[in-house]
Amino acid sequence: GRTTSSGRQGEPTLNVILPYCGGGDLFEILQESQQSENPGMSEPQARYWFRQIISGLHHLHTVAGICHRDLSPENVMLHDNKSLIIDMGMCLRIPHNSKDDDDDDDDDDDPTKTTDIQNGTTKRLFKPQGACGKLPYMAPEIYRNRDPFDGGAVDIWTAATILFCMLTGNRSYQRAHTSDPQFYWMTHGLPMLLSDWGVVLTPEAVDLLQGMLKVDPRERYTLEQVLNHAWFAVDDHTDDHVLT
Repeated sequence: GRTTSSGRQGEPTLNVILPYCGGGDLFEILQESQQSENPGMSEPQARYWFRQIISGLHHLHTVAGICHRDLSPENVMLHDNKSLIIDMGMCLRIPHNSKDDDDDDDDDDDPTKTTDIQNGTTKRLFKPQGACGKLPYMAPEIYRNRDPFDGGAVDIWTAATILFCMLTGNRSYQRAHTSDPQFYWMTHGLPMLLSDWGVVLTPEAVDLLQGMLKVDPRERYTLEQVLNHAWFAVDDHTDDHVLT
């Protein structure tokens, strides 16, 4: 894609031009799957597409330096055996502390800082920005809208809800609160929920979902932990990703 600048009546705008994606979006695929005799993707299919989604997040977080905040099946386009993340309208640039900030012990109690599990340094969090994104994929800390949040951890959560829908063929919760029964069981009793639905997943898939769906973002899997997870180490056949 590319960007152009234009303006109407003196107001500048930024236009994002993306290539045409003939495969539609992931939401359409999941909707069709939910109505089929065997809803959900096979693990090889889900792994093929989800690996690309996670790789896209890795590029956004580490190369572009932004978090998406509105990742959802509607914002994942499919084309030529590739998935593309779109709709950057809610992206935020990930704030980082300077080296001097990291060496300063006077502000250890600053609520806008936390310890980065990945590399042991502090990184600055976002102040609450209001509930944003789509409710069935929204992270609980965004739904609560009370505390500073880690944009990267928010994207990990939303990615997990997408993987959940891909593997189970079921919809996600209606809102990220324990009063929502499906949210409760997804976060507190996932194996039992899968058993009740008759969904059989490998232990690695269940562990990945549980690690990414930790309600406490400080306990949630990091992007590196997801990329290096055993579930991604499986060597699938080259045509296992084909969606029919």
